[in-house]
Amino acid sequence: MQLEASFPRENSPMTTIVSRPMARLTLALLLLVAGRSSAPAQPLRYIFFAEAPAILVQVDGAPVYQPIPGTHLQRIVNTRALIVRDGAGIHYLKVLDGWMESYGFDDEWRLSGVSPFGDNAGIERAVLAATADRLDRESVSFTSSLYDDPPTILMATDSAALIVTDGAPRYETVHGTSLQRLANTKATVLRERTGEQFYVRVDGGWYRASTTDGPWQSIATDQLPSDIARQIERP
Repeated sequence: MQLEASFPRENSPMTTIVSRPMARLTLALLLLVAGRSSAPAQPLRYIFFAEAPAILVQVDGAPVYQPIPGTHLQRIVNTRALIVRDGAGIHYLKVLDGWMESYGFDDEWRLSGVSPFGDNAGIERAVLAATADRLDRESVSFTSSLYDDPPTILMATDSAALIVTDGAPRYETVHGTSLQRLANTKATVLRERTGEQFYVRVDGGWYRASTTDGPWQSIATDQLPSDIARQIERP
């Protein structure tokens, strides 16, 4: 089963997942979006799967840059994370105790050996203090240090979710049903034994697709297969 995203890059609002060997990972559904609620604010357009540590960073549409006074940097202001761009166009993302960098907003992200703020440590602290989501240990639970196991970074400019599995996907039969569940994740992912349909529950909403690559369709609870409906109704 293919778990890597495969949308055309020029039309895709998100970078693709790069699979790599599993390291320390606390199983989690990392959905970093502004204004969380018990139900999605709008239907998700993309649901991505990863087999190793990964972070999904949500940007509200195309990046909007504003200068950071006292520096040569610009900050993307329509995101809860701290993403800055220097004069050469290199982007930096604050994660845990370090920085990751990319040649462009939607290019591959890798460890950075320096802070983009250079000697302006005071300004860096002030900007970070005002950041809504610092991607620190409170929101990123799979490692204590960025340098232990750098995650794959995905930038989304449209509604999206990320599901992380502990290694390759492993499905188990749900007793008494025609369903299988994705066992090595805390997210709710079900598939029909025939493999014809996948069902995912994210922030109170259900989505259906014929493959994990999508496209995903929002589905009302009363339209779910009877086997899933019975699972929901169980006390």
